[in-house]
Amino acid sequence: MKNKNSDTFKKVSYLRGMLPVGELTTALFVTLKVKKEANKPNDINESLYSCLQYVCNKYDCINVFENINMFLNFYQAVNSIELDWLDVLTLDTKKNDHVQIPDTICNLLLDKINKNLSNVLIKDGENFSILLKEIVDKNKGCSYLITSTNSLYCETFREIFAEYKNVEIMQIGINDFEFTTQKFDLILSLPPFGIRMMVEQQRDFICREYELASTESLLYHLSFTGKLITILPARITFASGRVEELRNFIQKMYKVEEISELPSGIFSSTAIKTYLFTIASGVTDDVTIRRYKKVIDKKSKEISIKLEDETFVMNTELEEFGDWNIDKIFARQDDDWQNFQNSSTKRVTLTDVATSFRGKVINSKDETGAIGVVNIANIKEFDIDYNSLDHLDTDERKISNYILEDGDILIPARGTTIKTAVFKVQQYPCIASSNLIVIRVNQNQILPAYLKIFLDSPLGVKQIKGLQQGTTLMNISYKDIMSVEIPMIPLEEQKVISEEYEKELSLYQNTISAANDRWQNVVRELQNKF
Repeated sequence: MKNKNSDTFKKVSYLRGMLPVGELTTALFVTLKVKKEANKPNDINESLYSCLQYVCNKYDCINVFENINMFLNFYQAVNSIELDWLDVLTLDTKKNDHVQIPDTICNLLLDKINKNLSNVLIKDGENFSILLKEIVDKNKGCSYLITSTNSLYCETFREIFAEYKNVEIMQIGINDFEFTTQKFDLILSLPPFGIRMMVEQQRDFICREYELASTESLLYHLSFTGKLITILPARITFASGRVEELRNFIQKMYKVEEISELPSGIFSSTAIKTYLFTIASGVTDDVTIRRYKKVIDKKSKEISIKLEDETFVMNTELEEFGDWNIDKIFARQDDDWQNFQNSSTKRVTLTDVATSFRGKVINSKDETGAIGVVNIANIKEFDIDYNSLDHLDTDERKISNYILEDGDILIPARGTTIKTAVFKVQQYPCIASSNLIVIRVNQNQILPAYLKIFLDSPLGVKQIKGLQQGTTLMNISYKDIMSVEIPMIPLEEQKVISEEYEKELSLYQNTISAANDRWQNVVRELQNKF
């Protein structure tokens, strides 16, 4: 489809300076109403300003124009670039009370809407702005209910669909399960992210967040064969507590047909990771799992999305996972994982051979302190840079439970990069910061170097990635890390592997160091010739 958001940007740029960006939506709405209701809309004079005041009173809108000249200039500009009612929904690109469907996933949604529908509900219709009319036009024999909590948007919908007898507009919120008795074949929802409901609205819903409560409410309005298509933030896939209760409720009462991970930053208003869900009435055996990636055209610089991974899981499998973490699902269906599972090698989880804990929160640093602090930045590709450690001045007895021991494995608890390091005891006590997970192995069962080698392997990394959770910042729980499965071989074999690894690593590091020294000497010699 045509990049309508780029068109909107051009229009916003044209109008920039005439009004604050945050007031453009209201300004355009009342201007178009004036154009419709004025006796002589082509005559640019004071009568238009009188009509403006009438319109503002009629539709309970604030007059955002400071004077008549400001309005008349804006009126002329609107006419010159042929703005219309659909632009009311898209023009204000910096508004925070709603999210707008990005161009990149419009076709993805349109492909999911079939023609065999009787009635469709579009919740918070303003969020579908550029797509709204195309959805309705795709199924002209279908009945539509478009809702919003905003009176201005509702009136805009009425203007857009003034000639459509199959479209009903309703101003309503989600706090009432019974906002309608209708059941729908399809419900489309793109709720705003991260908004907490007011206390009086929370009583009937499992979760307090608007987007999650909205999802629960809308499910009650599905027909016997109905489907809800919605986009939700990543926390629905992993969070515990009430969010977990909601996941269990959905799996028990409905069927999850699709969970698709969308690229981060696909919404201009937020950088959080989002997922596209299709949830239907009844039960199902198969759940489609997809991951999309962002693609940027080298010439046009236009952004699109492309299917990167796709698989299927049984609904019972999804329940067994305990969450909807698709990284975990993909990792467990990987060929390497399957071969690992089918091998004769004994496997154990970390909890069988190790303990773990989160590092300590550090509130203050002291360069002269006697306690070394290992941070994520200190963990290099193969080792820890002990020369760059922060230091802490405190009584060692207060941090005794956090003191690192020789052979402790350190893994970042935050971020997307997965790297590990084996701690080597220093001449001074050291602790790990709270951004690190400490794994302390039973060295009578497993050697630290052997564990590091496995965790750094593709199979180890895939397992750890499957444990990452988060929206904008990925996190790993020190408790979850203990579920990682590792091949358990005799200690003597571990020793052989570890010694070979350390021998070759030492050779590699020495070679790199020697090459770097040689290069620096050559450069100095050449520079001295000047």
